[in-house]
Amino acid sequence: MLKVAEVMSESVLTLSPTSTLGEATVTLATLGVSGAPVIEADRLVGVFSKSDIIDDLSDGEINLNDLVGRTMSKRVVTVAPDDDVRVAIRRFAEDGVHRVVVVSDSGSVVGILTALDIVRALHAGRLV
Repeated sequence: MLKVAEVMSESVLTLSPTSTLGEATVTLATLGVSGAPVIEADRLVGVFSKSDIIDDLSDGEINLNDLVGRTMSKRVVTVAPDDDVRVAIRRFAEDGVHRVVVVSDSGSVVGILTALDIVRALHAGRLV
């Protein structure tokens, strides 16, 4: 059984709900990531992603001074590091997400698992 901890990224970019959309878009674009957990007072409060930006743009003009906390998705899909990676794969499919946040028993963010991490594991023969 391949565990989430064996495939996830431990280095997790996080954003603050008080960051502006302008700051968040620069961060995502500069680091080449499509989304990040949003943390407030050491607590996971949401996820901000390229989809949130696209949703705002589709509604008309985007205000880059708006706050991440107003735009982020408050529905966060999580898994535990000891979960079988297939649990995470089911979460991707069932919840229609491209990343799951990996949290410890205490609720601390300890990693992130993306659809690309799954593709890499499959390519490496770790999921066969």
